[in-house]
Amino acid sequence: MQINTILLAFSAVVLYTSWINRSVIKERDPFLAAIVFLVVLLELILLMEMTAVKGNAQSLINAYFYATAIVVVIVDVTAVMGIKLGSGERRQYLVGTKFQLAYLHFFLATLYMIRHSFCNLGQKKNGIGMTLLLGLTFAMSIFTDCTTGIVGAVLFVLALQINGRYSSACYNPFVYGSVLMASFALSFVMNILLLWEPIQYVIVQVLDKDITLTSRTKIFVIVPMLLRNRYLLGYGYGTTYELGRRLGGFPNTQNALWEWIWQCGILGTVLLFGLMLSIVDYATKSHKLSHDRTSKYMLVLVYLFSVLASIEITIDISYLGYLAMLIPLTHSRQSAKMHY
Repeated sequence: MQINTILLAFSAVVLYTSWINRSVIKERDPFLAAIVFLVVLLELILLMEMTAVKGNAQSLINAYFYATAIVVVIVDVTAVMGIKLGSGERRQYLVGTKFQLAYLHFFLATLYMIRHSFCNLGQKKNGIGMTLLLGLTFAMSIFTDCTTGIVGAVLFVLALQINGRYSSACYNPFVYGSVLMASFALSFVMNILLLWEPIQYVIVQVLDKDITLTSRTKIFVIVPMLLRNRYLLGYGYGTTYELGRRLGGFPNTQNALWEWIWQCGILGTVLLFGLMLSIVDYATKSHKLSHDRTSKYMLVLVYLFSVLASIEITIDISYLGYLAMLIPLTHSRQSAKMHY
């Protein structure tokens, strides 16, 4: 498959740049971190491809749904009880940051809709379940002071409506790529947009945040300067936190594509972009043959995180896993003949 070819090329670039930059930070080894990331990514994509070939998409979704539901219950209960891991500014919930906690709820809601679609449980039951899950997401986002989770819940509902009306457009790789590029381009015009009074009102009065979006506008200016001589290959995988703190006083680039340019340069990011587009292209062609009713919900989640990528680091191993799930969800015998 084209997906696997691009994956191998992307892996080679990430390994190379992480190897040559293995001494730039002290807290971790970028090369070893890259190996772990790539092994997990390879396993994920191979799992999804094997699931597609064997036609076990429903079993996969059921397994993920029950496992995620259990984790969500445990994490939410411990969060409410104030149980965290680590110390100082690195104290986190059991699944990580407040952002990762919110994202886990979005994933559970998506799995619920896909499972509901597989089982044909009826629109009324689906609506009640979704309302409860999104309500829980909203409540936990407020409890953890996660504005991204609150905004994400609203965008999630909006994305479901858009997908319902313009489903064919959402499956278009060009549309998907355009959304990703728009989320990247936003970092260049953020300061201009924030001069608009309605946007200032929403940020300051409604969301109760400072006008710099927690220093994001400053970071978007600093990051390109720090990458001036590193644009081709970047600083290596997993180096943002330590180097960002040391060179610019920030923990990450606050934009998903800038984060990848920092880690593996323009070369690696272009290959990653190609990998993601190839998965969506595969899903688009397979969807036209299989006419599945389930992949649209996973696509909504992908689009949600693609939009949030403009202000958060959402394109990570989880995001790539969500994308890879489109392979078994859209797969059919006809698409198997076309792609294998």
